[in-house]
Amino acid sequence: MALLAFFVITFDGLGHRAEAYPIALKHARPGISSEYKSVIYNVMPFERVLIFDAAEGIDGVFTSFEIVLNCGCYRERQVSYDCRFPAWWDRGYCRVYFRGRPRRITKAGFDRCSAAMLPRGSILFSSRAPIGHCAVLNYPACTNQGFKSIIPTDRLDPVYGFFALKFVTPSIVAKGRGATFAEINKEIMESVQIPYCDLSKQRRIGRLLERADHLRRMRRSALELSDAFLPAAFREIFGDSITQARRWPHESLGAIVRIGDKINYGVVQPGTETPNGVPIIRVADMDDLDSSLPHLKKVTSEIDQRHSASRLDGDEILIACVGATLGKIVCARSLMKGFNIARAVARVPGDWRKINSAFLAHYLLSPRVQSFWKKETRTVGQPTLNILQIEETPVIMPALPMQEQFAALAARHERLRAVQRESLRQSEHLFQTLLHQAFSPQ
Repeated sequence: MALLAFFVITFDGLGHRAEAYPIALKHARPGISSEYKSVIYNVMPFERVLIFDAAEGIDGVFTSFEIVLNCGCYRERQVSYDCRFPAWWDRGYCRVYFRGRPRRITKAGFDRCSAAMLPRGSILFSSRAPIGHCAVLNYPACTNQGFKSIIPTDRLDPVYGFFALKFVTPSIVAKGRGATFAEINKEIMESVQIPYCDLSKQRRIGRLLERADHLRRMRRSALELSDAFLPAAFREIFGDSITQARRWPHESLGAIVRIGDKINYGVVQPGTETPNGVPIIRVADMDDLDSSLPHLKKVTSEIDQRHSASRLDGDEILIACVGATLGKIVCARSLMKGFNIARAVARVPGDWRKINSAFLAHYLLSPRVQSFWKKETRTVGQPTLNILQIEETPVIMPALPMQEQFAALAARHERLRAVQRESLRQSEHLFQTLLHQAFSPQ
């Protein structure tokens, strides 16, 4: 319970206790609040201008790894020129301001290339592979050739320019050209138009959008952090290493299926889509099964009948056993009763009198089991886990009350995550609505 209490306080979307959520949700309605509406509608941009009418453009330059390594701190460990060098592959574009770990080059390296120093407040915009990564520099830097960078003049607020560019990015991406990968050139960038208003209004819009963007990122981060709670709780209670696991009795996975049933694959050849047919669950559907349910592929009743052994009762555990997502685990639910599964999915009909299904699902996700499966896979085109290997998977068997106690903890955790997901959905909706209201023509 101490772990759960810590989780409730820590992984809340806004850092508050769980009981604060109903209040937070009450005031986080999908629509725009009257305060936000008044700000947006009163400062609506009234014209569209070319981006370089309000800013200057700077191309990045080609700088090979050899030059960067020879001139930088990676080999010589001596940096004589504090020149940060963000590259398009740096993963620092998740916020308004650049947060990556740029490379550095020496004065000699800077002089050997035609890179130009970008001042603080410049807007980085990736022009290739992919197009559209965007961030505001918080310090002077130069870039490689994967950028069409923008230096705002006194007519453009950097934060406003960042969000205006994010708004028009889909239209910029559509103009990309290239055989190997899409790229935009200087002429395309010069033709980009952004909504424009006076500087004071830009700053108000920029700050408002920055606050809404910060809120959705906080809630997304909270949801990502909460992913680590149950695995940590499982390791704390049951252990994860082989030495720790020896204190529990063991059974093979095949030995704890219900009598008269077995672990099996599903439909080999589903054929074409059949309206009003029998839904089947494929590996791709397991990434987000709740969202995939209305769009599941349907097969004819004849195909379903030929594979009646893999028809779901609605309480099984499903394992992805082919491809890059091998080892992914999903629990079937009662509303899936009568569905079938694809050949790349294994169905585990456990005897739930011997073992708790939620406990087993989390155990199968543990590093110990995932490593076991990875060692046992055979690769013929793509990694594959066969039924025998799944049946031989060792399973720890703590006392059933202890398993049920963990399952109750998992259920409480999932209820909180449902609140977090809804909170994130509302904050995403708020941000996109504000962005649309600020920059869409009226």
